[in-house]
Amino acid sequence: MATSTMTRSAAAEIPGGGGGFRRRLLTVFGLGFLILFALIQTVPFVLTVSNSFKCLPGTRQAPEAFIPS
Repeated sequence: MATSTMTRSAAAEIPGGGGGFRRRLLTVFGLGFLILFALIQTVPFVLTVSNSFKCLPGTRQAPEAFIPS
């Protein structure tokens, strides 16, 4: 069985072999977007749970308050 080794110049000729900065930038923006989207989707759930600990007048007075008063 024959084995082959790839030299540095051959690795540079592979399409998509470069662009490490572009890939890292896309990863950072992608993760940032996913985290932002997760926070946006979590806020209504947190508001619902916090409103469940309030009495009815407190819910009507300040429905957007996270901490029941």
